[in-house]
Amino acid sequence: MFYIITKSIRKMTKILFYINIILLFSYLSLSAEKTGTLEALILSWSEARKSCDFETNASKKDSHCDTQLHYEQALKAKGLCRGAHTLKLENDTERDNPLYKDQYEVFEKIVRNKWVPCMFGSLLENKEEAFNTDGIEKQHWLEASEDGSFKININMLFHHQDLAYVGCRGGGEDIERAIGDCRMRGELVFLLTQVGLCPCGYSHPPHLQNIGRIWPFRDLWVPCIYQNSTGRLMC
Repeated sequence: MFYIITKSIRKMTKILFYINIILLFSYLSLSAEKTGTLEALILSWSEARKSCDFETNASKKDSHCDTQLHYEQALKAKGLCRGAHTLKLENDTERDNPLYKDQYEVFEKIVRNKWVPCMFGSLLENKEEAFNTDGIEKQHWLEASEDGSFKININMLFHHQDLAYVGCRGGGEDIERAIGDCRMRGELVFLLTQVGLCPCGYSHPPHLQNIGRIWPFRDLWVPCIYQNSTGRLMC
């Protein structure tokens, strides 16, 4: 019995050791992925978009639109996509209910002119840009650059966080693996927040109680910059 317990402890320690080694490299790569970088890109894109839309001088307008495109490409390179102009739910039987009209007017604009992780296809304006997870199990969320540095692939990070979540919640009889997955998920969640992303609410906010049976943003994440004056995240 003592041998079995000792063997289990050693196995668990080994798992946690490798997790910490992997995450150490992740922390070292965060210099180019800090919250401010993501927020700065989104703010710069938003300002350029407004200038592009409302500038009346033709030459200035072209310059602003070129700047907007530059920031748009930078955001896409980080794994973000444009949110839907009008967000709609599949098989929604309540959308045309006049009792909920005011709620839907708010909900349908919730990701308009905003950037969200491409992982969440239901939120995107262009569904074809959704991140494809087929056959990526062996890919890592750290991507090597030509200069020897690393950058974080946000969508791969989400994918591995989802896998760790499943392993943590449904580890079965392999307690060492379940503990390892739970520890891994906790660290991945930490990395997501360091990049500048925040989890959406689990339940409906008070002013959108009748949007879908289950809150459509449950288990989804968006950039932390999308908060209102009270600090509440848009979702």
